[in-house]
Amino acid sequence: MPPSRSLPRAVVFAVVIVLVCSLIGPASLQPHMWGSQGWYGLEYGTRAALFVTGVALCSRGFGGALDRLWHIAPLPRTISIPALIAFAGLLWIARTEVFWGNPDIAAEDAIRGRVNLKHPLSASLLALVSAAGARLGGYPTGPNAVRWVSVASGAVFALGAAALGRALFPESRVKSRVVCGVFLSSTIVQQFCGVIETYPAATAMQMWTLAAIAHGSRTDEPSAMRWSITALVLAGFNAGFFIATIFLAPAAVLVFLMNLRKRGRSSAALVAGACAFLIAPAIAFVAVATRGYSWRLMLASFGGVDGTAWVQLSEGARPHQHFTLLSLHHASARWNASIFAAPMWPAAAAAVLSSRSHDARPPWLPALGLAALSALSFFVLIHPDLGPASDWMQTATGVVAPFALLVAWGLSKADDGDAARWGTAAVGASTLITIPTILMNARILG
Repeated sequence: MPPSRSLPRAVVFAVVIVLVCSLIGPASLQPHMWGSQGWYGLEYGTRAALFVTGVALCSRGFGGALDRLWHIAPLPRTISIPALIAFAGLLWIARTEVFWGNPDIAAEDAIRGRVNLKHPLSASLLALVSAAGARLGGYPTGPNAVRWVSVASGAVFALGAAALGRALFPESRVKSRVVCGVFLSSTIVQQFCGVIETYPAATAMQMWTLAAIAHGSRTDEPSAMRWSITALVLAGFNAGFFIATIFLAPAAVLVFLMNLRKRGRSSAALVAGACAFLIAPAIAFVAVATRGYSWRLMLASFGGVDGTAWVQLSEGARPHQHFTLLSLHHASARWNASIFAAPMWPAAAAAVLSSRSHDARPPWLPALGLAALSALSFFVLIHPDLGPASDWMQTATGVVAPFALLVAWGLSKADDGDAARWGTAAVGASTLITIPTILMNARILG
């Protein structure tokens, strides 16, 4: 096991800044610091203790003693299923009592079996679970069916986080575990705690799409072409669960074209790729055509209650326009959304910027970079017409790929010792923020 090292000062500073936001956030929760709400229900002494613990995790002494946990031998595969069931059980126990987005619409669509154009596959899945519950004794239906899908999506997300870690770093058990750990400790897990909304399945699917993109980027491997076609299939399904996540499609197409260039272009391969991507949209179209409501209403829903899906450049007469593109309010809303979904993204960015490594570029960097850039464009431009805090799940779908890029890029510049040191600090601090957040929204704290 490599010796424990000190964290770069930039990483320590980034972790401390995030912890300070959590420490002082409750004093001004709305509207300026809603993204740092995790410690809102705690006494000041408890907040101070959590803050000190988070800072101590950055130290070589206290935190370094925990680094060895990343190096332990793999657990037997026989416990994987019980562990996954236990994880889903914890998500159900901590199911949220706070309602974001449009829970009434999600529940009513599930009961009536309606499918909408923004979330065709998600709405179809909710309707199928609700219909099955109605036939099997009346449970789960409606809101409870939506909660069940949310928790099940959490299990899929956990498996996807592990798959992404292995895809990015097949040669390093430590780095792959850190990737998995930093996602499972992030507050984006909140949407898998029985949330009554349609976004959880799309977020969970993103992990698998990114994993397939990472695998397919290794064009020298024999399985790369199969993985690139898999990435196209999953990118299509991602767009089916939430149409805006079409932003992952360019990266999947890039990986497919990289493999075509490596192995020689062929008409059969191009047709196979196109068909692979169109599988999910075809299913979604059939679902919308048979179970959807008015096309006019579905198309109008893309603009929300104010008629526009995008942040405007200038002030307008729309009653639900919360900010303009170049305003401080817009910057504040995006900071809060990002820090709520992925508290350790500043620490990941600091790790990238502070590294002096000149190792070869990882094969997945171009594709993952394109996915992150596309997702970031959505994150910046989408307009949360219900308010930044209420619509955080919609916005958070644009956080996953950029966060994955920052974490993976930073770890690629480190050896296992440095990766373990960053993992202990980042995963530990993120956990200290995420668990109180989930417990507060479950009305267990506060």
